Amino acid sequence: MQNNRVAQDHGTFVPESPVILVDAPRHDEVSITARKKGVTIGHGDLMLRTMAIEKSFFNNGPPLTASPLTAQLGFPLEAVASPMNESIAYNYPVNEMFASSNPESSEFLTDYTAFYGDVSLVRADGKAMSPLQIEALLTYINQTRKKWLTKTRHMKEGEAKEVERKKVKARLTPEAFHTFFENLRRQMLRAGNQAFKNVVSPVSITLSEVAPACGACYAKAEPGKHLLTCAKSKTRYYCGRACQKED
Repeated sequence: MQNNRVAQDHGTFVPESPVILVDAPRHDEVSITARKKGVTIGHGDLMLRTMAIEKSFFNNGPPLTASPLTAQLGFPLEAVASPMNESIAYNYPVNEMFASSNPESSEFLTDYTAFYGDVSLVRADGKAMSPLQIEALLTYINQTRKKWLTKTRHMKEGEAKEVERKKVKARLTPEAFHTFFENLRRQMLRAGNQAFKNVVSPVSITLSEVAPACGACYAKAEPGKHLLTCAKSKTRYYCGRACQKED
């Protein structure tokens, strides 16, 4: 079984594979940032490996566990602990992808399906993935969790918390994650990271057509209405002037 180790310095080409192995890291935060003189992708000890095997490799082993959260985002993933797992380290990145996805629950984005050690990820449809897609997904989930917890950690149930719940629900759609990915991709290319040049949004692999979402709050257009198109970029959309100014 061959594997291709993909570290944070991606260069100009990142291979794709139906199976990506996520090594158990020591830190629980992943972020992607662009800078004037280069790009930093990942944070902490995130390490992804593309595996030269197909999803069918797991047919006779332990069952794969599906992630409702990533399915909501249009990037349906399944996971299983490595059969040769010797590590007992808590796999923070994978567990974030398997967090509770129900905004009505008190455990939203804080209760996890616990995976330990190295974990194999596959798309539910068995199609190939790029490590960059996984890193973008982790960043998006991490940002969403932080926004939710920062705003609501000390809130009691009521009108104010319901407003925040509506905002976070808008982020839990394929359209929202697709918009985030495309914005991130453009940001990375402008910063000189050519690894993103041939990487497509994982949502566009799931859905034949993906409607745009607001580039600031990630809300979709209301029925019968259209989002505003940014006159300058022609590639960003907003649900109103307030979001356009915010962005």
